[in-house]
Amino acid sequence: MASWHYAFLFPGTNYDLDPAGAIDVLADFGLEFDESIRPAIEIDEFGHLEHGDELQLDGSILNGLKQRLTKHEQFMVECRNDELFLSCSFATRYSNPYMILGWSKRLFRDLNESRQNEYWDMVGRCAKQCKAAHVVIVDDPPDFFEDRFLEIDGRRFLETEMPSGNKYDIHAIWTDLALCDQIPEGIDESSRHEIPSGFIECSVSR
Repeated sequence: MASWHYAFLFPGTNYDLDPAGAIDVLADFGLEFDESIRPAIEIDEFGHLEHGDELQLDGSILNGLKQRLTKHEQFMVECRNDELFLSCSFATRYSNPYMILGWSKRLFRDLNESRQNEYWDMVGRCAKQCKAAHVVIVDDPPDFFEDRFLEIDGRRFLETEMPSGNKYDIHAIWTDLALCDQIPEGIDESSRHEIPSGFIECSVSR
C-alpha cells in the first residue's frame, strides 16, 4: 500500500482561506496541472466529502482552477513534474474549512535533502498565499482527519490519538502568529522554532 505525506492547511479565527493563491505557487514551482478535476460530493449530514468522477476542463487550466476556487467550488486536482505528483484537495465550504496537499513518501524519499527542502519551502509559500494560519503535516491519516483539528472558543485543539489509542503520525504543526495569536493545544511548545517560510514549527506533545 502506498504511503503519503499530507499537509492540511487551515485558516485562523475570522479569516478565510484563499485557495486560489496556491495555484500560481505550484505552477511557478514547475508543476503542471491535469486538465481534469474530481468535484467533491457531500456524503453525510456533517458535510464530509468524497470525490466523484473526472470533469474535463476547457480553456486556460490555471485561470479555470482559480476561478472555481474563487467561487468556493470544492474539488481535487493533481499536478506533477518529472519528480513528483501532488494531489490538491479544496474544501472551503466545509464547517471546518481546509485544503490538502498530498504526495508520495517513496518518490519524495528518492530526492536529495536539498530538493526535499525546496518542496517544503513551496508548501510554506502555498500556505502563506492561501492565508493559512495552521499547517498540520501528517502521514497516512484516516478519513476525515480534519475533524481532529478543531477550533473551540477561538483556539485550535489537536487530537493526537485515534479512538484505538494509537498515535496519528503527525510530524509537525506550523502556525502563522500574524494570523492567530495562540499556538494550538496538544503540541509541544518547548519545540517551537521559526522555519524559513515564516511559520512557527512545533512537534506534538508526547
